[in-house]
Amino acid sequence: MKVKKIAIVGGGTAGVVTALILRKTFEKLEIDLIESDKIGIVGVGEGSTEHWQSFMQHCDISTTELVKHTDATFKYGINFENWTGDGSNYIHSISSAFNMSAQSNSKFVYSYLIANGAKPLDLVHKYIAQSLHKMPFFTINQFHFNTNKLNTFLHDLCDKRNIKTIKAEINEVKLSETGEISELISEDGRSFKYDLYVDCTGFHRLLLHKAMGVKWKSYNKYLPMNSAIAFPTETTEKIPSWTLARAMTSGWLWRIPTQQRYGNGYVFNDNFISFDQAVQEVEQHYGHEINVGKKVSFDAGCLEKFWVKNCVAIGLSSSFVEPLEASSIGCSIQQAFKLNTVLPSYMPGVNTEMSVNAFNAECDELLENILDYIALHYITKRDDTEFWRSTHSLPKPPGLEERLELYKHKMPSPAEFLNRKVMFKEANWIVVMHGLGLITQEAAQADVDIQPKHLIESIPFNLPRDDWPAEDFHDHRYALQWLMDNPEQM
Repeated sequence: MKVKKIAIVGGGTAGVVTALILRKTFEKLEIDLIESDKIGIVGVGEGSTEHWQSFMQHCDISTTELVKHTDATFKYGINFENWTGDGSNYIHSISSAFNMSAQSNSKFVYSYLIANGAKPLDLVHKYIAQSLHKMPFFTINQFHFNTNKLNTFLHDLCDKRNIKTIKAEINEVKLSETGEISELISEDGRSFKYDLYVDCTGFHRLLLHKAMGVKWKSYNKYLPMNSAIAFPTETTEKIPSWTLARAMTSGWLWRIPTQQRYGNGYVFNDNFISFDQAVQEVEQHYGHEINVGKKVSFDAGCLEKFWVKNCVAIGLSSSFVEPLEASSIGCSIQQAFKLNTVLPSYMPGVNTEMSVNAFNAECDELLENILDYIALHYITKRDDTEFWRSTHSLPKPPGLEERLELYKHKMPSPAEFLNRKVMFKEANWIVVMHGLGLITQEAAQADVDIQPKHLIESIPFNLPRDDWPAEDFHDHRYALQWLMDNPEQM
C-alpha cells in the first residue's frame, strides 16, 4: 500500500516548509496541514542558513516575492563579537569572493590566506564585513525574516498549491495495538485519520515524544545554554547584512535585522543569571528598556529516533540544539528533503524498515554534526565571568574531540565531509576555528605545501580586489531596493 494521505501536524516554519517540499515532488498526494489557533510561533526575527536556497529552488519560490512579503533582508553570515574576551570579532561567512572565484575549493583558499598570516576578518571582503552593497552580493542563499510574515507568506503558497489547512486543537492521539497512530482527536471531537503523520508540533512534541513515548536524548552536558528571552527593537537607518552574535556575561545576544525592525534575544544559562537579570543586562547594553516577547527554557538535544512506525518528527519536535548558527530552520529543511527522498520506498504493510532506518541514520548524522559544530563555538579562552570560566570544563562531544585532535596538525578537509548530508562542512569549520584561534599557521602551511604548483601560483589572482572606488559602495537597503527594481535578474 502506498502512502496516499499525510497529516502534517503543526503550522510553524517546519510544518509549512515540509508541506511545500512534499507537494512539489508528490502532486497527487493528499497533504493536510493541521494547526492550532492557540499556539503561537517561536521566534522574534529569524535567520536561515544557505539550505534555504535549496528549499526555494525546489519549491519555485521567487527571491523578490520572498523579500517583498516577509520583510526579508540578505544574510551573508554571522558577526561574532567578543567571543574570545579581547573585544575582537570574526564573521562566519563563506559567501565571499575568496571562494566564489577560487579555481579549486574554498578550503584551500583559506589555507593559503591563513598560512600567510591572515587575521579572521581578512577572510571576509569589506562588501560583507561593512554591509556595503549596491546590489545583492553574488548568489543570495541566506535571509533574515520577520517570522510571522514569513509564516503568512508560506501559508499562502500552501493554499495555492492544494495543501489543505485544517484549524484544530489536537488533544488526543490514539494508538493501535501495534503502537501506530490510528487517529487524532481534536478538542471539538473531530477525528483525523492518515497513512503517515508528520510531527511538527515544535516544543510541544505531541506525537512522537508524548504520545508514542520516544525518549529525548539530552545534550546538556556538552552545551551550556538552557534559557532565552526574545524581544523586538526599532530598526536603524543603516542595517547590516549579517546576524550579530555578541558574547555577554552569561551567554550571547542575537540581533537580526529585518526591513522594519530588529529581532533580538539573549541566550543564557540560568544557573548564572536569572531572567530578570538577563533583561537588566540587555537594557544596560542597549541603553533603553526592552519589551520581552517570549521567555523560553529548553533542554538541548534530540529524539532517540526521528521516525517510528507511521510517525515522523521534523523541526523542533525532533531536535533543538540552540539558536546559534540558525541551525533549526536548516535542520528542518534537511529533514524534509530526507523524507522527500525516502517516501517513495515507504510502503506500510510491505516495506517500512528500510525507509525508516535510512531516515533515522541520516538524521542521527545530521544532529551529530550540528552538536559538534555548536559545541565548537564555546571552546574559547574567555574567562572574565563565572559563566565563561565554566565553559572551559565542559566535556566535548566525541566527534568534536576527535576532530580537534586531528586539526592540530591539518586543516579541515572536504574529504572528511564527502557524501555526507550534514549542515556544516569544512569551510564552516575553518572560519569559526580561525576566529577562535584554533588553527595554526603551520597546519595551514602544511595544506599549502601539498598543493600542485599551478594552483598555488593562481591564488593571488583569485583574491578579491580591495581597492574598488568608494562611490561604488552603498547601504544594504540600496541592495534591497535594487532587487525590487530588477526582479528578472534574480
